[in-house]
Amino acid sequence: MAFAVRWLTYAEQQRDAVPIRARRDLVTLLDQLSTEPRERGVYDEDHDQWSATFGDLGMVLYTIDEHWATLTVLRVVWIGD
Repeated sequence: MAFAVRWLTYAEQQRDAVPIRARRDLVTLLDQLSTEPRERGVYDEDHDQWSATFGDLGMVLYTIDEHWATLTVLRVVWIGD
């Protein structure tokens, strides 16, 4: 099942600040997550959210809604240059 990807406004702003070369890795990750959101992610039961890494220094936090087949990106963290 394919999942639609939704972005919180803050996460979109963070995505747009990621360097172009790392953004390619982010796009690749999101393509993978949209078809298999649990394969690449790690579940945090305490916060009911998932995380997955991209590139060498990036992380995405997201939730999965099975009923609506939606993956919602909460945050994008990039600690590189």
